[in-house]
Amino acid sequence: MTAENEKSAEFQCGYIKQIVKDFEKGLDKNTEIAIKLASFGQSVTISVETIEYRNPSLIIFNGFIGSNSATLIQNVSQLSFFLLAQQKEPGRNARRIGFL
Repeated sequence: MTAENEKSAEFQCGYIKQIVKDFEKGLDKNTEIAIKLASFGQSVTISVETIEYRNPSLIIFNGFIGSNSATLIQNVSQLSFFLLAQQKEPGRNARRIGFL
């Protein structure tokens, strides 16, 4: 594997996938994973449902901010976020992240 391949969105998405899976192992059925972003002048939390990539350099996070659909598109060189556990909304199953 070359250093250039390791910079690809596909390769980086693989890293993120493993980190997310390890994090989700510790969650119970009433808790779901979310991503907290702090680079927009304010703190934003996205309840992520899917993460995908577009080579050479885009990672795409799809989910919800509150009850609104949200999509975050980031260059692999800009990835910086917190994974956090949050209580799911009553009456629905906890979301788990899927990878496309």
